[in-house]
Amino acid sequence: MEGKWMASVIDARSRTPTTLTFEGILNNNVLGTNIQPEVRYIFECLVTNDKVNENLSLSAWKSICSNSNLLDSRDDFLSIVRLVAFDSIIERNILIDNARTSLYESFAIKFTKRSKYFAWFLSTGALSFVLFELVTLLEANSTLQATVGNFGTILGIFGISALGQLNWRV
Repeated sequence: MEGKWMASVIDARSRTPTTLTFEGILNNNVLGTNIQPEVRYIFECLVTNDKVNENLSLSAWKSICSNSNLLDSRDDFLSIVRLVAFDSIIERNILIDNARTSLYESFAIKFTKRSKYFAWFLSTGALSFVLFELVTLLEANSTLQATVGNFGTILGIFGISALGQLNWRV
């Protein structure tokens, strides 16, 4: 009973490669030539995780990589399935060679670490530059110096009010 209503829904749809893939999966004909390996891979991951083997993941990987218009397709379902299958294959470390997987993982760790350092350096540099320019402006303009009063007020503007309590004069 369960499979009959799915088969009737699939029969009512137009004959696209995705529809033929689901029809093959329902009929246990997963080795057919009209089966999209990335759709079958995701189906097997969700339903029966034990049927996911290296051959299936390799054929899904090749199918995804050979598709040059991955995101240009009008079929959003297929685009999402391909992207999820791509991520899943990488996460399962079932790439063609494991050296490439370890290279990918080491790159991701290094990239994250370098990005954090670069962001810290950029934000610290920008804050230092702004503080330097404010102090220079305060030294050059006596009217502004009389209004603001001291360097501690400038630090207080930036939320460093503990240092502002030192009451430094410019």
